[in-house]
Amino acid sequence: MASVPTGDDEAAELARRLRAQGLRWTQQRAEVLAAVRALGHGTPEQIAAAAPNADLATVYRTLELLEDLGVVAHTHLDHGAPAYRPAD
Repeated sequence: MASVPTGDDEAAELARRLRAQGLRWTQQRAEVLAAVRALGHGTPEQIAAAAPNADLATVYRTLELLEDLGVVAHTHLDHGAPAYRPAD
């Protein structure tokens, strides 16, 4: 299991929730979440640049998954690409 930089309890909870859906907590997913947290907010392209082992398609899928889990949220700035940030 890949780690989440915010603590073992949160990493374990995310892994448990994903396993309940038949999914795994992967290194790419951990990198995407770490990138969102490091950036504070960012477009999928910015997040992909900060997550070296995740291609853009993986970033989009992971952001959607993390949003469904309530870990990240997105907003639309102007009429451009969505920006993702850690959920409150």
